[in-house]
Amino acid sequence: VDAAESLYLQLADSYENNKAKALTVLKCLPPHLLGLNNPNRVKEILHEATQLIRSNKPSSCGTAGYLFKLLLTAPASPWALADQLGLKTTDPTKVKFHAVVYIRDLLMRQLKVGQADLLHAAAFEPMYGALHVIRSIYGELEPGEIDAGWVELTKDLVDVGYDVWKVVSPVVASDSPEGHLPMDTDSEGVKKLQKVVDQSLAAKKVTSQMNMKDSVIKCKILDPFNASEAFPDEIAEDILDDLVSECMGKNSEEKSVNEDLNKEESPDEGIETEEYFEHDLSENGIVKAKEVSSQMLLLCAWRSVKELSLLLGDLCNAKLNSLLSTDQILNIASFLMDLLAQTKHRGAFEQAYLAFTQLCSCLWTSSRAALHSHPSQLLMQLLDSITASKSGAAAKKRSSASASGLCATRRSAGVPFIVQAIVSTDPDPNNAVFKSAMDQLINLAMNKTCDEEMRVHAMNILRALFRDTRLGDCVAGYVERGVQVSITGFKARSWAERNAATLLFSALITRIFGVKREKDSDELSAKNCLTSRVFFHRYPSLHGFLLKCLEECVSTDREVTAGTLELFPMLYPLLLLLSRLFPAPSESLDNPHKLSVFLPLVEQCAKSPVLAIRKLTAKALVALLDSHKTEEFGDKLVTQIQSEKLNSNHLHGILLQLHQLKKCQPILKIANSVLIQKLLMDTRCELISAQYLDLLLLEETFEKEVSDELESCLTSKLFDSEQCHILASSIWGPLFMQKCGELLTKLALASSDSGILLKLFIHPELEVRLQCLQMYLAHSLESGNKEEELISKDDAFNIILCEQDERCLAILLKICLNMDKQAFKLPDASYILSLIQVKQSDDVVSSALLLSTSILSSLEPSETASNVSLYQELSETLKKFSSTEQTFELRHAVAKTFLDNPQLLRYTSGVDSGFKSALVVFWSSFLDLLYDDEDEIREICSRIYQKLSGKLACGDRLARYVAQQCATDVGIVWPAAAVFTILGHVITLAFDSQQDIDTENDKAFDKGEMNTYRELETTCQVFLPVVHTF
Repeated sequence: VDAAESLYLQLADSYENNKAKALTVLKCLPPHLLGLNNPNRVKEILHEATQLIRSNKPSSCGTAGYLFKLLLTAPASPWALADQLGLKTTDPTKVKFHAVVYIRDLLMRQLKVGQADLLHAAAFEPMYGALHVIRSIYGELEPGEIDAGWVELTKDLVDVGYDVWKVVSPVVASDSPEGHLPMDTDSEGVKKLQKVVDQSLAAKKVTSQMNMKDSVIKCKILDPFNASEAFPDEIAEDILDDLVSECMGKNSEEKSVNEDLNKEESPDEGIETEEYFEHDLSENGIVKAKEVSSQMLLLCAWRSVKELSLLLGDLCNAKLNSLLSTDQILNIASFLMDLLAQTKHRGAFEQAYLAFTQLCSCLWTSSRAALHSHPSQLLMQLLDSITASKSGAAAKKRSSASASGLCATRRSAGVPFIVQAIVSTDPDPNNAVFKSAMDQLINLAMNKTCDEEMRVHAMNILRALFRDTRLGDCVAGYVERGVQVSITGFKARSWAERNAATLLFSALITRIFGVKREKDSDELSAKNCLTSRVFFHRYPSLHGFLLKCLEECVSTDREVTAGTLELFPMLYPLLLLLSRLFPAPSESLDNPHKLSVFLPLVEQCAKSPVLAIRKLTAKALVALLDSHKTEEFGDKLVTQIQSEKLNSNHLHGILLQLHQLKKCQPILKIANSVLIQKLLMDTRCELISAQYLDLLLLEETFEKEVSDELESCLTSKLFDSEQCHILASSIWGPLFMQKCGELLTKLALASSDSGILLKLFIHPELEVRLQCLQMYLAHSLESGNKEEELISKDDAFNIILCEQDERCLAILLKICLNMDKQAFKLPDASYILSLIQVKQSDDVVSSALLLSTSILSSLEPSETASNVSLYQELSETLKKFSSTEQTFELRHAVAKTFLDNPQLLRYTSGVDSGFKSALVVFWSSFLDLLYDDEDEIREICSRIYQKLSGKLACGDRLARYVAQQCATDVGIVWPAAAVFTILGHVITLAFDSQQDIDTENDKAFDKGEMNTYRELETTCQVFLPVVHTF
């Protein structure tokens, strides 16, 4: 019986597989184990399932569905359902029928509430639960059970479903469904809104209290002990209140009764409870009410659409389609078409797409002639709607979708899904419907005389079809024309059309070259590229098309008005496409589509006044070059810079090309006196100078003369106050100073010049300091020689005292952390600990925590004996940052602190009481981390224990061993503290699990920070046996 009850409780598990497996086992058990042969017990389960259906928690409807599936097998269900429906007699063979009727009646009551007030229905009578359970029962229905009653009931349910759509459609079909509220401008509506929110949130409050009468813990206090060191303040106060009440002879039950009586005393006893709600009509109150209620409203609306769509899709499958007539199936198809065309919420139309796909599969394979040909009629009807055809034939179609009803934003919303569902389920091996649709869509997208919105819809549909993996082989023949459509679309005047063309081009690039392999957007994997021979063999017409488009963009024959900037958006896709092609080894052998013809045109793009075009040009140009010609081409560019007078855009474009060439040809020489003079000293464009400095950073070493010349030039520009002021006020000045700082740091590290480094670390420009500190930290970590640091501890601390930016401060602390700790003194640790109290950045706090602990651990015992307060402050800080609500970075820093300094958890004989209390809190912090949500932190805890004991453990075994180690180490010093430390974690977790819901911050989707790994029962099983040993 206990095992059966445990399985029954698993029907409410958060994992769907666990629910399904539990139900499968429960169906195999004798009914009497759960009392399923007892009508009263079945009524209780039925009532529980009904309450779950009415819950506004989405997961509850899933549990309700499994409970009803269980009830279908219960021997007493026919009598319980008959009693609920008011039937005098019952038939055990109609238990599924009666269950659907029972839920249908509940759904109709909820529908009436929704028709009167949708917001109230969303909070108290959401309709998606009933629809989900009905769908679950239909899933259990066998074809042999279908009779006239089922046909009539199904017809009724379909009509009710249409009414549900009418109620929720204003939300999901709204232009902004995520924030839609029907009463936004109505003051009375706002009051009603606030009342509904208050009632719905107050209904969620958990009022359970822990009964401590039967679990009184008696413990002899062996030493004086401060309870706040092991318990939070609230728990310590509750424990003291209970102790005082017990000593005074007062019963906790009397106390709670008195409190209840005090709460019930009110001068207005006759007023209804709901009148007590005070409606906060302030600006913040209204914003809060709208935020919460709009989430509840959207949740109810889109989930109702989801369940309704899936129910209609299930009714049309081959197993159940005998429940519906031909006209009903056609009406459902038209309804789902309208639903997909009008719905703006992605979650709603994605689920409707699944149902429509299922429906189309059944229609294509149906033996009824009217149904078999209907999908192609629906497709033609949709295409006519897109083109706003006014023909009489189109007007007679069943769907009410029109060009004005289709959503041109949100990537055409559900419109592409309609086409996708129809063409992907077509069983015809010739794909006649698909080919016809593709031809129409491409012609429409290329037609510049039609309305702009039509082309947007056509490109959005094409994008969906090119992305569909099921159509891989079918769409391959249309890639060429698709690329032409997308690139041509970049020339459109409207943003909507250019955006649709961008999305289509992205889908085509993925279709041609595969999914991007590299996370870095600037890097391109060789697996995402093709040789020119392969690419143009597959898509031969694109060679002439791309060449023609490039010639159009770089042509100099056009008349340009003086002072105007002419943009060519087509260059973006052209250069992106060419950057993914590279010459084949047999490029020059019998190749009608040579890649080299693009080189002169791409070189012309380097003069573009658009920075992004120049960057793309550099990438494309390097990709188009033969590998054995890159060095020659690089030398040609360097000579061109030295000998020719170029405009700023062209010069910058050439430098970008050299940067890309230098990456693949490191031997390219780009540092000489002529270039330094021309690009750093003579030029007035900081962007050109910054780009040249970025190019110089790729050089591994410099000649002595070049190095001295660079250092002299950069020092004069970077450390002259007048120059800095001028650079700081220009657009590209900060970038130039940053690159100057990086190159100077590289030169200083190579020559071990600490003077330049110190000047850079206190430079007034933030980006200079930040980049230089990061480079020095990387160099320090790579060298690993703490004794030969270029920056001393005193210099670092002087900079820390002056630094205001927390990012730079965090790097400085990490630099100190890598220094020899023998140079640090006790006051240094005190100062670093004080930073934790005043700084907000997690990076600063975690670095300061690690550094201060490392300093304290390296000091001699004689130095720390007189400064117990520092250890106590450190222990309190670690305890604070080990709690669940802290960020991962802070909790990780606490774990890393214990890993680097395991001696904090070890007992040292002869220490005074201050060190004892610190030891207790250290162990309390360590216990906090044992059940952390993050695997990385739990792994660090395992390594900490390995350092303490020499053993390796994990999971519950690790927690048990650590608790025993705590009891041993702390128990020697302070037995009472050991008990309270371990027991405190159990009690704290118990109190946390019983906390009320915060009605001020509750949201439908955001439940805040919480630890989902730690469980009360497991913690008790691990920790309490250790306490019992005392």
